[in-house]
Amino acid sequence: MSYYEVRVAANEPAVQSGNSTVVVTLKRNDPNILYVSGYNRVWVEGKAAQIETFLRHHQSQGVDKVRRYGNWLNSAIFMAMLAFLPSVPSIRQRLEVVVWVFVLLMVLMYSWKLFANTVVYLRVPKLAWYQKQSGVLLVFLEVGLSAWIAYLVQKFLRH
Repeated sequence: MSYYEVRVAANEPAVQSGNSTVVVTLKRNDPNILYVSGYNRVWVEGKAAQIETFLRHHQSQGVDKVRRYGNWLNSAIFMAMLAFLPSVPSIRQRLEVVVWVFVLLMVLMYSWKLFANTVVYLRVPKLAWYQKQSGVLLVFLEVGLSAWIAYLVQKFLRH
């Protein structure tokens, strides 16, 4: 287990039918893992659904959306850059646009790893303001960088 991984396991012996086991592994950057086993299929499926609902309630929505649609967003930004690049007049200005687009793409790529997938507190948390607003800050950062790229493209299209 790594520093940013929590594993919770519960094992209960069932009379004459083996064990019922639930293992939840919460990871900071990788997908969370839920493992439920037992001899009663209805119990296994019900317990898995119950735990998934609980974890989904504590999942960071902003980070989830960025991870889900981030590759499409990166591809769209890169394709837009390629479409507008021929209209930028000089090589120096084209290089500037390319550098800023790659800065944006790198920020987007590494921003997915900055924030936790799921946050579950065992007591009332005392978080800093930036931890409470991590999803909103991530969106503002991405929108700001996208706006800067759009500004650069528009600036060079007018020349």
